[in-house]
Amino acid sequence: MLNSNQGRFFQLICQFLKYFFLAVVGFTVASILSHVLLGSLLSSFLLSCIPLFGRIAVIISCLLAITIIFESIRY
Repeated sequence: MLNSNQGRFFQLICQFLKYFFLAVVGFTVASILSHVLLGSLLSSFLLSCIPLFGRIAVIISCLLAITIIFESIRY
């Protein structure tokens, strides 16, 4: 998957990105199931977490951009 010549920071950011996408998929499944099974308390809690995922996505995107620039300068 990742080459051995890639930096540790790039590999770390890729791991963050992978687990973030897994969390988004899990959030989506939990949200759909709570709406289907009429879990109003759970669905309202899940909907209140949406801005948190947006902020985390922005942070990971910025870290990824910094990593790409840093790796480009290194080679």
